[in-house]
Amino acid sequence: MTKIPFKHCCILLLLLSACSLLTARQKEMAGNGQTPPPLKPHPPVTTSHEITLEGRKITYDATVGYLRLVNSESQPQAYFFFTAYRIQTHPPSVRPLTFCFNGGPGASSFYLHLLTIGPRRALLNPDGHTPAPPPRLVDNPHTWLSATDIVMVDPIGTGFSRPAPGVEGGKFWGTHEDARSVAEFIRLYLTENDRWLSPIYIAGESYGGIRGALLALELQSNRQISLDINGLIYISPALDMRHVFVGDHDALGMALYFPTYCTTAWFHHRVAPAYQTDFSLLEKAARDFALGDYLPALLQGSGLSETRMLKLAKQMSDLSGLPVSFLLRQKLRITPGEFRNELLKDRRITVDRLDARFPTGTYDLTQTLSPLINHYLRVELGYRTQRPYTNTAILFNRWNWDPFSLSVLPQLAETVNRNPHLKIFCAAGYYDFACPYFVIDHCLNQLQLDEGLDQNITRRCYRAGHMVYNSEPELIRFNRAVIEFIRSTSRRESP
Repeated sequence: MTKIPFKHCCILLLLLSACSLLTARQKEMAGNGQTPPPLKPHPPVTTSHEITLEGRKITYDATVGYLRLVNSESQPQAYFFFTAYRIQTHPPSVRPLTFCFNGGPGASSFYLHLLTIGPRRALLNPDGHTPAPPPRLVDNPHTWLSATDIVMVDPIGTGFSRPAPGVEGGKFWGTHEDARSVAEFIRLYLTENDRWLSPIYIAGESYGGIRGALLALELQSNRQISLDINGLIYISPALDMRHVFVGDHDALGMALYFPTYCTTAWFHHRVAPAYQTDFSLLEKAARDFALGDYLPALLQGSGLSETRMLKLAKQMSDLSGLPVSFLLRQKLRITPGEFRNELLKDRRITVDRLDARFPTGTYDLTQTLSPLINHYLRVELGYRTQRPYTNTAILFNRWNWDPFSLSVLPQLAETVNRNPHLKIFCAAGYYDFACPYFVIDHCLNQLQLDEGLDQNITRRCYRAGHMVYNSEPELIRFNRAVIEFIRSTSRRESP
C-alpha cells in the first residue's frame, strides 16, 4: 500500500506557509559573523472600541505589543508578541482571562484570532470558503469577549514574536521548551496587568492540545508560578501523536479513523440509503462497528476467514462508501490517505485532510488571513512596524520532539488529578482527518482520571473539519458552547 509522504502530511496538517524567520540582512550579518543591531520594539499600543454583544453595546480595550523574557541575569531572551482584549466596565480581577494560541508547531494565533475568538472576524462564505479578494473584516458578535477577557499569544518564531538577538531559537523550539516559555509569558502578563486572581483559561487548537497539557502542568508545578487554572479549551487537539499518522500495520489507528471515513462518505452522499437519511444513525453505527467488529478483525490479521472478510467488507461499504472490491483487495486495511484518494476517485477528487468536505488544494485560509492580520494590527489597532507577521512551517522540522510517538496523556491526567477543579472543554470536527474526532475521544477515555473526574470533561462534535468554527452555523454553536463553559466554570458573573 502507498503511505502518505511524511512531508506532505506535515504541510497539510499544519496549514502553514513556509517563510523565513530572518530578514535577508540578518542572514547576511550572521554569515559574516556580525551581531544584528539591538531590537527596539516600540511600547504596547492600546485603543478603545465598541461592539454589540447579546443585544448590548460593549466598550473594550485592545492592546498590542511585546513582553520581554529575560534570564536570571536580566538579559533579554525573547520578545513575546500578544494582542489582548479587555472589557472596560469590570475590575480586572472579576473577569475570567483566556490565553489562546494555535498549533503547528509554527502556527501563529491568527486562525483562532480572526476566525472565531476575537471581536473582529474574517468574512467567509456560509460554507467556510473564502470569497474573492480582497478579504474583509467584520464585527464578530459571537466573540468570547461575552464571557472572558482574551490574550492572543504568538509563540516564539511566529507572528512578531522572536528570540532576542544572539539567542538561539532552539532554546524555545521543542515541546517542553515551548511550554516553559509560554508559561513565563503568562506569569509576566498576570504580573504586569494585576490579573493573578482572575479565573484563568487556556485555549489551544491542534498542536495547541500538546502545548496546552504541558503548559497547564508547567503553570501548576513551577514553584515560581504555582498556578492552578480553571479550564482547558481544546479545539481539534493533538493529544497522542501515535494516532495521527496511521501506517499499514496500525490496527487501532485504522479503527479510530473509521468513523471519520463514514461521516465524510455521508457528507458526499456515498453511504447506503438507510444511513444517508439519518446522520446520527450512521455515526453511531460507525463507532460501534469500529471497535466492535473492525478492530478485532484487523487484529486477527491473516487468520480472518474469507467468509468473515466478505461479510465485514459489505458492512464497511454500506458505512464508508468504499467499493466492496476495493475493501477486499486491501484486506480491509484502509489508511486515511487511501480513503481520501478512493472515496471520490470516480470524480478525480481527493478529499482534503483538514476538511474532507472540500477537494484537496481548494481550502487554505492563509491567503485570506495573512493580509487581514497585517492590516488589522497595523491600521485598526495602531501597531506600526515593518516586520513581517510570520506563520512558518520551518519550525516543524526544527522542533525538539518525536512527532510519531509523543503523547501528553500522562501530563494531562496528572494536571487534572492534582487540580480536581480543572474543567476541560473539547471540540472536534466530523470531517477532520488531521485530528479525527474518534481519535480524540479515545485519548480522553485513556486518561485514567481519579474517581469522578471524568465528568470534568465536556465533549462536543461539529459538522466541520479541523477548524470547527469556519462556517457560520457551527461558529455560532461552538462559541455559544465555549461561552457557556467559561461562565459555568468561572463562578463569576459576566457583563
